Amino acid sequence: MSFGLTDDGLVIKRLSDIKAEIQASFRSLIHPNINLREDELPGILIGILSERHALIWELMQDVVNQQHPDTASGVNLDNVVGITGIERLDAVPSLAVVKAFGAPGPMISTRLIPPEKSR
Repeated sequence: MSFGLTDDGLVIKRLSDIKAEIQASFRSLIHPNINLREDELPGILIGILSERHALIWELMQDVVNQQHPDTASGVNLDNVVGITGIERLDAVPSLAVVKAFGAPGPMISTRLIPPEKSR
C-alpha cells in the first residue's frame, strides 16, 4: 500500500502499520530472533516510537482536513472559504421546541447559554 499524498488524497499509516515496520527494522538491524514482546525493553521502545509516529501521521491528516471547507473549522474555515470571497455568518442564538417522554418523576435539566457567550 502506498502511504502519503497520493492521487486519492492523503493515505496515513496506522499504528499497526508503523509498529510492524519498526519491528521489521529491529529484526533486520539487531537480530532476526530479537524478543519484541510488549513487556520487554525493545517492545516497549517500539510501542513508544510507534505511537509517536502515528500521532505525526494523524497530525498530517488534520492539516490536510483544515484545507477543505467540509472538514475545516474555526479560523481555518474562515481562511479556506475566504479564498473564494465567502465569509461565515456570525453566530446567532437559536430556539428549539423539545418534547420529552419517560416515566414521571425524573428531572430533565437544561443549560442555556446566553447569546454573547455562545461564540
